[in-house]
Amino acid sequence: REILQRLAAHREQPFPGRWGGEYPVFLHQRTAHALRGMVWTCELIDEPWVTPLLGDVAVTCGAGESGKPRCETLVNAAVSTLVRRGGLDVVAALAKVTVKVRRRRLLAQVGQALGEIAAQAGLTRDQLLDRTVPDFGLDADGVREEKIGDHRVLLCVDGPSLRFVNPAGRTLKSAPQAIRKTPELAELKDTLKELGRTLAAERHRLERALIEERVWR
Repeated sequence: REILQRLAAHREQPFPGRWGGEYPVFLHQRTAHALRGMVWTCELIDEPWVTPLLGDVAVTCGAGESGKPRCETLVNAAVSTLVRRGGLDVVAALAKVTVKVRRRRLLAQVGQALGEIAAQAGLTRDQLLDRTVPDFGLDADGVREEKIGDHRVLLCVDGPSLRFVNPAGRTLKSAPQAIRKTPELAELKDTLKELGRTLAAERHRLERALIEERVWR
């Protein structure tokens, strides 16, 4: 899990060229092969962190700054593993891939997988995507409140952002020292990142619905 998290956050690094100068390298081939094996093993791991992490790996490896895949070997492995895992929980991860990745063959593979999952559930692909958007535990006002120690932490869809309230009820500008290194706050920060990525994917999907003149009854 830790290695794949590092992969999802990884970006190109400067590497010295044979004839001088530097050029950007995402991963060396031998590293990519080892990581591909790790991705494949995720098909067999029944843990809640697997599916969203595979989605993050697919987006990172499939969408470089120029629009080309950073590592086609790994994005193929991540998408294929998600498809093999199946089930409604992979829909959100695959939906993120359709927003960021531009390679047509991969998009066709993802589209086919979403179509098959929708058919199994007796829905259209768009209906499937509508019904599987994660709510992140947000209430009707777009806020989720967690208690960490004596402080309240608010996960807000506005931004999205984390807001901190001390025991006296005063909103703080940043995380208080007492809770900065707690695992609960680290988990909320991860959720905040996931919320931001989901908002981007849903914004793209709604814009596409306008173009297609889709109607909800």
